[in-house]
Amino acid sequence: MAPTKLAEQTRRAAERGCVESLSALGLWYLEGKQGLEQDDVKGMELIRTAADHGDEFAQSYLGGCYAVGRIVEKNYALAAEWGRKAADQGNVVGQFCVGQLYALGALGVKKDLPWGRGTWSSAPRRATRMLSHS
Repeated sequence: MAPTKLAEQTRRAAERGCVESLSALGLWYLEGKQGLEQDDVKGMELIRTAADHGDEFAQSYLGGCYAVGRIVEKNYALAAEWGRKAADQGNVVGQFCVGQLYALGALGVKKDLPWGRGTWSSAPRRATRMLSHS
């Protein structure tokens, strides 16, 4: 299986430092898409690098992986940490999921009702605005 033209272009962009391209490549490796052989180790390495460099999608995705134990060991503290980083950047999925955790004080996350409720409740409005402009 040969990488698609899109995968090759995305790889070149990632090599030039585009964190969004790192996220895309990571996801494609995890799912075995765009002609890339499925590889959990390489995929998570790319997702983690993108998250470390501030990519909100990668942060939200990594938080979700820690929350359910997908590829990494389940760790609610890391799930909340990565989800909050994504939420702080306006990532709708991060806002919704982590907002609930903080509002409820669930899964070992210290309860912060004002932050959690504000973050959780703003996610659907933001998602609706995003969809109406697409």
